[in-house]
Amino acid sequence: MMRAMGEKRRQLVRGAPGQLVACYSGALLLPVLLMLTGCAGGPDREEGQAVADTHVLAGDVLYRERQALPAGAVVELALRDRETGQEVAGARLQPEQEVPVPFHVEVDLAGIDRERDHVLSARITDAHGRTRWHLDEPLAVDLAQPRTRAQLVLQRGEGDSGAGSPERRVDFLARGDNPGWQLEVVDREHIALVTDGGQTRIYTPAPEPEFDGGVMTYHSRADGHDLLVQVYRETCTDAQGESYPYMVDVELDGRLFSGCGRGGY
Repeated sequence: MMRAMGEKRRQLVRGAPGQLVACYSGALLLPVLLMLTGCAGGPDREEGQAVADTHVLAGDVLYRERQALPAGAVVELALRDRETGQEVAGARLQPEQEVPVPFHVEVDLAGIDRERDHVLSARITDAHGRTRWHLDEPLAVDLAQPRTRAQLVLQRGEGDSGAGSPERRVDFLARGDNPGWQLEVVDREHIALVTDGGQTRIYTPAPEPEFDGGVMTYHSRADGHDLLVQVYRETCTDAQGESYPYMVDVELDGRLFSGCGRGGY
């Protein structure tokens, strides 16, 4: 879906409202969260030349320890509403180099209230989804400005599953393709489902899971949506060849999604 341009990779991807959509060099963009389509190589955009109705996030992600990135490392960026904590855009990078890992991302502002306060968080996870480093203090982002440029220095966070915040714990994570989707059970309090290139974002309370014959089930209803999540104790391999301990089926308002998951059971 993406092709290299010389030694550095730089892609422009147009996506749905509320989506981190353009691109960066020095890293591969994983399709499992953003479900990107229409990628094409093109010339580098000059600094400051963002397309209309976008905000550019650019800089580097790094940490102070003299330590190599873990196998299967993923850099996750999340733009959130400061007051509500709701994620309005998110991206996942697969580094092609050791830190610092450069990023250049364009946020489509359609449907986002740029007058509200927003913050950017970041973390690095290993192949098992465990947070190895995280941004201790999320970075304030002024969406009324055309760009934010920053060096994100992460702190060690072994076992911390929060995307950029030690107070946010992801108890269960599931992903799938066709169409791409991601589901999180956060702090055992709510469930977040993102699909359709970020156009569909569902947040519901997380009920106590039910167990029946080795199947864990969450069934939640909120804001006119009916969400059913079933987790099976069966090894699952995703489209990228990554292995997970669980198979996951998700049904949202009659739509069916299948994928893989990891986390607490």
